[in-house]
Amino acid sequence: MTQEVTGIFNTTSWEEKTYREIDGEKKLTKVEMVQQCTGELTGESSIEYLMFYPDKDTSRYLGLEHFQGKLGEREGSFVVEYTGVYQNGIVHQEGTIVEGSGTGGFEGVTGEVKATIDGHNDYPITYTFHFPQ
Repeated sequence: MTQEVTGIFNTTSWEEKTYREIDGEKKLTKVEMVQQCTGELTGESSIEYLMFYPDKDTSRYLGLEHFQGKLGEREGSFVVEYTGVYQNGIVHQEGTIVEGSGTGGFEGVTGEVKATIDGHNDYPITYTFHFPQ
């Protein structure tokens, strides 16, 4: 069964630390982030990103998100693997729900995640869940 859901997220915590500066303003950073989700999908996610900034206004990143929450009668957790780009104040990211990561009502789930984000509050993220029959 496939189900597409858009959750509305708000960033509640963002801690970014530079771990390597490269030739001027280029740098590598690590981010620990927490966000809350409301709507059909509710819960909290913890994310760790590794980011590369070729300049102060652009970054490319990859990350892992652990989401714990509810979708209708389903309650549990899953992990998403992300890649993304931040440029001109806009984030474009895509992710894959990691096979074998689901627990509880998300046991066996796979899927995709897409988002275009402008800001830190009330941003939509669309999940396409593929649940086992």
